[in-house]
Amino acid sequence: MTSIEIAGAGPAGSCAALAALSEGAAVRLYEKSPFPRHKVCGEFLSPEIRPALEKLGVWDEFVKARPSSISSVRLHFGRRETTWKLPEPAFGLSRSRLDQLLFDCAGRGAEIIHQQFSSTGQTEILACGRKGSASRGNRLFGFKAHFTGPAGDAVELFFRSRAYVGVSSVENGITNVCGLAPESELAECGFDVDHFIRGWASLRARRDAHPCVSPAETSTPMRTTGLKPANENVTV
Repeated sequence: MTSIEIAGAGPAGSCAALAALSEGAAVRLYEKSPFPRHKVCGEFLSPEIRPALEKLGVWDEFVKARPSSISSVRLHFGRRETTWKLPEPAFGLSRSRLDQLLFDCAGRGAEIIHQQFSSTGQTEILACGRKGSASRGNRLFGFKAHFTGPAGDAVELFFRSRAYVGVSSVENGITNVCGLAPESELAECGFDVDHFIRGWASLRARRDAHPCVSPAETSTPMRTTGLKPANENVTV
């Protein structure tokens, strides 16, 4: 029997474990962090995820998690806006719930090792995330928070030069607000993401129409994470 060791039990690692188990391999899955956990993520899943989850044997578990149904897209470019219906409904499910779901399913057949992965020379899959460095002041920062209140059935994306914010629903009537912006712009407002968002007229209008998306109604704190260096030549 083939033996496989997998570093990291996030979606990539847990799905790799499920795929290996389906082929009859013995799997040891290493994960040093506790579950459930939140990640900075848009938490939007396209309709194409269904056949992948069915092949892994976790589609029924996914449905039981009661992901939100997202039927349309709305893009905002300053004062311009475009909207269309999706050919098939997409899904909204928090990373906390998705990670836990996949981890639990993988754990039914894999041996779970709650410690830092250390190579043993066997067949290995490294699924422990992106590592890299960027010069200070030139990084992109992702941010995310959950808000309570009425959930919509559209994923909305707000764009401006070198930054964007996405708004969409996940399970249990929660709205996910996430985005990406240069470190320099966030630093100007003291990394107060709510203040940064209030500077966008189109986002401010949405906040006025949907007061649930406000600091007083956060159900999780705003999280940020540094990413690769910003491309100074890209303008949206």
